[in-house]
Amino acid sequence: MKKIFFLSLIALFFSGGLYAQEKARTEITSVKQKGEIVRYMLTSSKPFIVGNNTYILHVGDRSFFQYEQSENKGAGSITFLISVNDFNQLEDGNSVYLTYGMVSANADMESLSKRSTRCWAIGKFSKDILTK
Repeated sequence: MKKIFFLSLIALFFSGGLYAQEKARTEITSVKQKGEIVRYMLTSSKPFIVGNNTYILHVGDRSFFQYEQSENKGAGSITFLISVNDFNQLEDGNSVYLTYGMVSANADMESLSKRSTRCWAIGKFSKDILTK
């Protein structure tokens, strides 16, 4: 009985550490058009994960998968490559989210961003931040 109690305490201690991790602050830093591509750059207070999964930018009901990522002085940078045509079809005011890995098509992104360390609420989309 003591062994089970002790193992339960250890499991509780270690699982609490998983929730204590601070979520990286992630924000839009630039949106620039270069030729027929819009470079939508996000930066993070921590490096982005490099692994078997992929980052996905969600703007309203659209998802973008093509990106480049880098790390500089402990901070992360990820730039999504969006065609000008696709960018022009996006609507101002749509919510912008970044996920690490696929999410269900009917996922509640707002709720997911509050409880998951692999989903970030970035803000509202605006074409006004595009520079050429």
